[in-house]
Amino acid sequence: MISRLRHILLTGFVLLSSFRLMGQLPMPDNVCVGETKRYNVEVNPVPGSTYTWRIDGEIQSGFPTNELIHTWNTAGTYLLEVQERTADGCLGPVRSGQVFVNLRLIPVFAAAPSYCSGAIIPALPETSINGIHGTWAPAINNTSTTTYTFTPDEGQCALPATLTVTISDNIVPAFAAIGTYCSGATIPALPLTSTNGITGTWAPAINNASTTTYTFTPDEGQCALPATLTVTVNDNIVPAFATVGPYCSGATIPALPLTSTNGITGTWAPAINNTATTTYTFTPGEGQCASTATMDIVVTASITPAFSQLGPICQNGTAPALPLTSSNNITGTWSPATINTAAVGTTTYTFTPDEGQCASTATMDIVVTASITPAFSQVGPICQNGTALALPLTSSNNTTGTWNPAAINTAAVGTTTYTFTPNEGQCASTATMDIVVTASITPAFAQIGPICQNGTVPALPLTSSNNITGTWNPAAINTAAVGTTTYMFTPGEG
Repeated sequence: MISRLRHILLTGFVLLSSFRLMGQLPMPDNVCVGETKRYNVEVNPVPGSTYTWRIDGEIQSGFPTNELIHTWNTAGTYLLEVQERTADGCLGPVRSGQVFVNLRLIPVFAAAPSYCSGAIIPALPETSINGIHGTWAPAINNTSTTTYTFTPDEGQCALPATLTVTISDNIVPAFAAIGTYCSGATIPALPLTSTNGITGTWAPAINNASTTTYTFTPDEGQCALPATLTVTVNDNIVPAFATVGPYCSGATIPALPLTSTNGITGTWAPAINNTATTTYTFTPGEGQCASTATMDIVVTASITPAFSQLGPICQNGTAPALPLTSSNNITGTWSPATINTAAVGTTTYTFTPDEGQCASTATMDIVVTASITPAFSQVGPICQNGTALALPLTSSNNTTGTWNPAAINTAAVGTTTYTFTPNEGQCASTATMDIVVTASITPAFAQIGPICQNGTVPALPLTSSNNITGTWNPAAINTAAVGTTTYMFTPGEG
């Protein structure tokens, strides 16, 4: 019987097997094509014995010992026999067993799919499609294309196999630069296919209000990395212009500037109107991030300077200065520049407004009149300490004014000169009046009485013996009561 004892894997696939041949083997021996095996008759051979080994009846020369080393190069079923010859020449029984020599299988595996660099690569199968178990080397590499070797486990008639896993480099999607846009402009949809053929989608949604960086995510199944694209959105500039005007109606208004102070070019509408206040709209030229702008140009109606009338002025009188600002605030100059009072008559003076005021010229006619001498009725003479009349403040020829001294003083006897000064604005000269204050005279009367009670009395005389006229108080003599009564004579005015 032939019994397999052990398998030893040697370099070059030499597998040595030792077993005893003791009659028939209980089961056949299985080997692989190209495998070398060692067969032993007994562990402890009989001293002096020799052995004859046969494979399918063919003697295997060179093996008179108790063991046979044989390489099985051809697949098939073979009968292995051995017979012992003892030292005394006796032949032992033929011991035999079947050896099945099997072809070596090539492990078969499905082709590995391609992967993108960095992708997760699943473990390679440990059993081939045709049932071979084994292991792979080297370790999985997800960064570059690698050929892996499959080594079958021991005890299988199988050859090593290889499997190449292709790793593709990730492509960076390329896109043409997107031009800058103005805030609020229509931005076209971003391309869904890169210039190097990668398809995908963009996020976030298009934003036409501010500069935004968009991310391109490649579709599944493409070895491509995400990419970004920045679309610049510029704020709209408000064109700035220096203020123009105001202008007077009918004035020449210069052309409006076609370039703003902050560098925006464009056009204006409507056409210049120099007769009324107008709002003009500036429209920027194409290709500039700028909004429209407006400018109001004020056109004002011409004002007629207004002045309070001067005069009339007395000939050779002091004339007031002509006002250089009108009552409605127009400044300017006069021609002639000053009022001339040398000659009687009417002169026209012309007012010309200063530059930059919407005002027309104006004129004023100023009359120079001859001077009047105030006339008065003579006052006095007045008695010393007498009551004096008030000096008249209006002359008989209608000149008003004041006196100096202002009132007649009768305290002292003599002649006083009073000067009348006309009020301003009247063509009148000063005037004088000499008023005489005379000494007071005591009226003289002849004594009357005594008179009897209830007697008839004479009338009191109204003119004194020295010719003073006047009145008495009481006015008449009363004799009803006895006694002395004092009667007061008051001279008449003047």
